[in-house]
Formats: sequence, structure tokens, C-alpha cells
Amino acid sequence: MSDRVSSTDRAKTLDRVREAEYDVAVVGGGVAGAGVARDAAMRGLDVVLVEASDFGSGTTAYSTRLVHGGLRYLKQYDFGLVFESPRERETLAEIAPHLVDPLRFLIPQYDESWSYRFKLRLGMALYDALSYGKTVPNHERLSRSRLRDTEPALPETGLQGGFAYYDRQAEFVERLCLETVMDADANGADVLNHASAESVETDGDSVAGLTVEDGLTEETFDIESSAVVNAAGPWAEEVAAGLPDDTFVRPAKGIHVVVPRLTDDAVTLPTTDGRVVFVVPWNGKSLVGTTDTDYDGDPREAHATASDVEYLLDEVGRFFPGLNESDVLYAYAGVRPLYDTGGASDSAAVSRDHEVVEHGYPYAGLFSLVGAKITPYRAAAEDATDAVTEYLGVDSSCRTAEEPLPGGRGEPSLEGELPTATADHLASLYGSRATVIERRAAADPRLAEPLCEHTDDILAQVTVAVEEEYARRLTDVLFMRCTVGFEPCEGRDAVETVADHMATLLGWDETRTREEIDRYETVIDRRHVFEDDYGTRISM
Repeated sequence: MSDRVSSTDRAKTLDRVREAEYDVAVVGGGVAGAGVARDAAMRGLDVVLVEASDFGSGTTAYSTRLVHGGLRYLKQYDFGLVFESPRERETLAEIAPHLVDPLRFLIPQYDESWSYRFKLRLGMALYDALSYGKTVPNHERLSRSRLRDTEPALPETGLQGGFAYYDRQAEFVERLCLETVMDADANGADVLNHASAESVETDGDSVAGLTVEDGLTEETFDIESSAVVNAAGPWAEEVAAGLPDDTFVRPAKGIHVVVPRLTDDAVTLPTTDGRVVFVVPWNGKSLVGTTDTDYDGDPREAHATASDVEYLLDEVGRFFPGLNESDVLYAYAGVRPLYDTGGASDSAAVSRDHEVVEHGYPYAGLFSLVGAKITPYRAAAEDATDAVTEYLGVDSSCRTAEEPLPGGRGEPSLEGELPTATADHLASLYGSRATVIERRAAADPRLAEPLCEHTDDILAQVTVAVEEEYARRLTDVLFMRCTVGFEPCEGRDAVETVADHMATLLGWDETRTREEIDRYETVIDRRHVFEDDYGTRISM
């Protein structure tokens, strides 16, 4: 469709999806669904993507933000994932170099047995051997003194030495998801956030499309499609409700706490219950996590409990004495959609591999992609798209590993109009697209102003978020497009400025503007409140 208007024009996109007939409709705009939409569109299929909230705002945003090679899967002897993860880690670093950075991990050893040290050393060597073609360094053995020199914050008592190994981090994984959506759009997919799939419609023994509710207007409409990919994450069973095989997700809650910076490197620490937790440098702070517990509630209501926070602080506090609840800046919880049809004793025992479920009669053409994670999301999307093209009888091949995401197409070529700190910040978020922000700021100097004193985000980013990146709510901008929501003020010092600017761009009246501010503050407040074991709400 040569006259097609980008999905950034929401009104025209809504008009189009009401009338169009699609090859495939994708439900869920996290990295998995975004990856399917991008892959299918690049193969020439007519694609529509719908996301109930904002792109990447669910499980994707509540992760540990790592793009890792699967070292932890060696313990489960899951060699398939250990082969796949390093390959996909390198692929993401190639197609999104501005968003995926190298990160060194330290594994300190404290009074462990000889057999444990031997197994760890063997595991490190095997990990390097299975990471064929990697661009990060091999592991190295660190003596006690060298480890202390490398990370002085580690306690000295009982320290025997340790290892360093290298993985990668997507510090702002929200933008990795967003750029995947943008590339799907650029390849012809229609994409809608704040649009909830209410039901999968059928015609005889096969799917015929979706019934969708626009979350901004509350309008309900139908989308016609020959196939549907259910990539709704922990909500996947809601989408498939009523099907004979509608039980296939094992929801597992994971929480993280954010504390003042503890280390310069990431640190992998053993727990007393046989797991590991990470202390990860992130945005000037440390991200500590994660837990892994079965969850049977509404994923929208997942939150950190007192026992969750206590568990992480106790485990990490064994290595960083003095860490306590008063150090917690905030906590967040997400729900992982693990694939499991029963049998595992708990969520920690469930495989972390993904699965494409083909539902068949009477829902032929419905596919559920379950268990996809950040690192191999592109490969998981390829598997799902392969299943769709086979069903549709389309001969096509995947190109998503070769084609960079929008910000990965060359180095940023900024003209020096912005302060160095701002320019570096924009380059790290937008890559080669940082010039788009700079041009906006050059055309209107008011747009070059920082959103508040705590951030290098500028007002031009808000304009671009609304006009080119599908932002329609205040939370879309402050959390998902910019980084000010993660700064010390958590966006509170910027909220009025951003809300007023969005009101001008989107035509909000005073009531709508106030509603958006209140909605944002509710989200912030949730990060500071958890429940004790009796259900009592406690503020941090």
C-alpha cells in the first residue's frame, strides 16, 4: 500500500483496521508480539498488532533487563537454550548496538567446597565453548586480591576468589521493544497500543479475527484476519479462554528492588535455597533480583510483598552487610508466562524455553507463543511466524537477524547543538535516530530544555514520542519513551511540564490532563507500597 500512512497517526490507523483484511493479527505488544509483527511484516504479510496497554509495558518492562547467554541454564542441562542464547545475544547487539551493551559479571566464591569450585570452573569453560562466535571476552579466573581490587564492596571474610564472565544488558529494554514495533510499522504492519483484544472470533472451524476495544475511546470494533498469534504473555490464557487446550501458562512472579549503587560490575550471588540473585548496575543505581514464585492472581495486580522484599534483602545482605529496607528506593513485580502443561513442582523447575502452541480445531489458525524471553525474543518470533506462514501456505524466509532496528542503522551524527551530556544520553537511547531529536530542538530552542534537573531528557523527546512513537498517555512518555521516570524524582518534577506539552500536542482539556497526572502518580505510588503476610499495605 504505497499511500499507507504510518501507525503514528492513530485516527487513520483505526479507520484502516476497521476495513482491512489481514493475514495475521498479533495480540500482545511486548518484545515477543512486537517481534512477530516485525518478522511477519518483513515477510510481506498484512499484519496488525494490538496491545492492551503500552508497547513493552508488561513483563518486558519488569525484567532484570539482561541480554544473557544462558549461563544459568547449564544447571538444568538445558543445552538447547545455552546454544540459542549466546547466538541471539550477539544478534541483538548487532541489530540494536545502541541499546544492548556489554556487562561484566563477577561470581565471588566464599568458603565453597572443592567440588563446587570444580563444577563452577567446568561450567565457565563449557559456557565459553558453547558461545561460539561471541564478541564478548571469555571468562577469567580472579584471585582473592584481584577480585577485591575489582570490586572493593565485596566482603573480605571467607572470600576465596572467583570468576568474571561477560554478558550484555538492555538498560532501557522498553526502547528495544519500541524500536521493534516501529520497524514492524515501517514494513507495513498496523500497530495499536491501548487496544485490548476482547475475544478471538471464528468462522466455522478456523479463526476469522478479533474483537477489540480501544482503551482510549472505549469503542469496540472487529478486525478480520486469517490467523491470530496470541503473544499476550501472562494474559495468554485469557485470550485463549474457552479452548479445549486453554491451560498452558505457568505464571511465575518475579520482583526486583532498586537500591543505591552497590557495585560497578554485575554480581551473581548464590542463595540459601539453591538459586542465584543478581546485583546489576542500572541507571546509576543497583537492580537486585529476582524472585521466582508461582502466581495465581491477575497479572495487572502483581506486586512485591513484604516477604519478597525481605527475601532479597536477606540473601544479598549476606554479601553486603548493612543493606536493609531503608535502602530500598522502590520495588516492582512482573509475571513471567512460562510454558507448562503440568508436572513441575514449582515455577523454578519449569523450563525457560518458549513454545508455539497450535490450537487447531475449532480454532485453526490460532497460535499461542508462550515463554518467550528478552534475549531470544527474535528467535521465538521467527518460530511463531514460521508456523503462521506454513498455515497460510506462504513461502517466505526470516530476515530479522540481518536487518538492524531503526536506531541501529549507523552511528549518531549529531551536530553539536546540544550539551555533551544530553547528546550522549540521546545517542544511547535513540542511536542513529538521535538526529531526529536534535533537529526538533534546533528548530525550537524551548524543546532543548531538560524536563527537570534530575534528567538529561529534553522536551523534544516528548514531541517525538507523541508524533512518531505512538505515545498517548503520560506513562507512555515518562516510563516507556524517556528515562525520567527512573530518576531520583521518579518523574514527579517533570510531570507537569510533560503533561502540559502533551495536552497541547493531543488536545487534552484540563480534566484529561489532570486524569493523566493522577494515573501517573498512582503508578509511582505502587512502587513504594507492598503488603505484609496479612495483606496490610505498607509504604516504603
